[in-house]
This record gives sequence, structure tokens and C-alpha cells, in this order.
Amino acid sequence: MWQPAAAPLNERPIAWDAIAAGVLLALVIEFTLSLFGFGIVRGDLALAETIGLAAVLTPAGLASLVGAVFGLGIGGFAAARFAGATGIGSAGLHGLLTFAAALLLVVLLFSQRPPAVVAYGLGMASPALVALSAAPAPQRPAQAVGHRIVDTLLDRAGLGEGRERQVAFGALTAGIDETASVAAATTAAATLARIEGIDAAVAERRLEDLQRANDRALRRDRRSRAAAIETVAGDCFSTFLALVLVMAAALIGGMLGKTRESRGVALGW
Repeated sequence: MWQPAAAPLNERPIAWDAIAAGVLLALVIEFTLSLFGFGIVRGDLALAETIGLAAVLTPAGLASLVGAVFGLGIGGFAAARFAGATGIGSAGLHGLLTFAAALLLVVLLFSQRPPAVVAYGLGMASPALVALSAAPAPQRPAQAVGHRIVDTLLDRAGLGEGRERQVAFGALTAGIDETASVAAATTAAATLARIEGIDAAVAERRLEDLQRANDRALRRDRRSRAAAIETVAGDCFSTFLALVLVMAAALIGGMLGKTRESRGVALGW
């Protein structure tokens, strides 16, 4: 009866110490090569002015990509070699685990707000992480804009914190909303007339001005949010493509780092 061949006694299924060594080597090489590339291109970084795949094709983006490919390729090779991997599958697995551990470490480092010199040397995950950290909070645009306008109005009217301000705030935000009903607009006009001491006709015209101001602010806010979303999406997609290339480099490096069984036995790996 056929039975699968047993793994060589000298080969460990997953050598985490070898992977740790590969990650350390990969990050040092990537950091060094990325900074070298940034130093060569000098002031032509322009990563903040481009989005998507165009950011990868800038001199700074290419320098970062080359540093990541070389770093993870050599790190995957070293991890497989240190582990004494004798099979293609085991060697490739060590390369992939080196890539995964290095990427996780980069994400953790970015969560601690590292200095610029570290951010420049961290590789192709940097643009996406920077874009995501700067993305606006998921808040309803109409609510946020309307609240700012009404708060400014109530401050000028001299209404302090209290029940009266809360009631006026609710009535006015509902009245200037782009989907405000006739009843909400009527209530808002009456509230405006009361807090500013003006007659009903003037309050209605004042409310119309506030509604137009709210609509203009909403359009500006939506344009800025659309631009922010486009930036995040472009950076994430370009980073995804770059990370696929880096992962392939780590996989190939690991496969190239496999050793023959006889050599592994001789070296005691």
C-alpha cells in the first residue's frame, strides 16, 4: 500500500525563528533601499499629488516598490534557507509567512504614527495607510454641515447651553435641511424670528438665505468627500497591485532558498 513519504527529520514544518530572521532582514533591506531611492530622486517625490497607479509610477513610488521587492525577496530566501526547507512547498510557505509577518509589522508600526523617515522607508503599504488614516469620518454630510451653520447662528444670537438652545437647534437644523418639509420650515422660521427678534416675513427670507448657504456648503462638502474617497480608493488599489508583486517576490525568494536534503543534514538545519 502506498504511503506518503515522511518529511526529513532535519526539516521543521514551520521554523518561526527562521521567519523572524527573514522578516528582520527584509525590513532592513527594504528600509535601506527605499531611503536610497528617495535620496536619488531627491525632491521629486510628489506622492501626495498623485493617486492610484500614477503614484506607483512616480520616481518615489518606483524606489519604494524596488526596495520592497528586493527586501521581501531576500527575506523569503533567507527564511527558507535558515529553516532548511528541502521542498518547494515548504520553502514557498516560509517566503509567504515572511511577507505576511513583515506586512503586519508595518501596519502595527504605522498605527504608532512613526516619524517621516520611517514612513518613507516602510515600502508600498505607506500610501494606503496614510490615505486611510486621513480619510474623513463616516458622518452624514447634511447633518455635519447643517450643525455647523446652526451652531454659528445660535452663537451670534447669544444662546448659551440649555434647553432653549437645544430646542432652537433642533428646529433650525430640520428647517434648513435639503429635505425639509413645509411644517419644518415654518417652525424654523418662527424659531428664527423669536431668537433674533425679527418679524415673520424677514425670518422667512432669512431662513431661505440659510437654506441656500446650507445647500452650497453641502455641495462643497460632497465634492471634497468624493475627492477623498477617490484618493483612498486609488491608493488602496495601487498598493494592492504592489503588494501582490512583493508577495510574489517573497514566494519566489522562498522557493529559491530551499536546500537539498544532504546539505541540510550537513549544516544541521
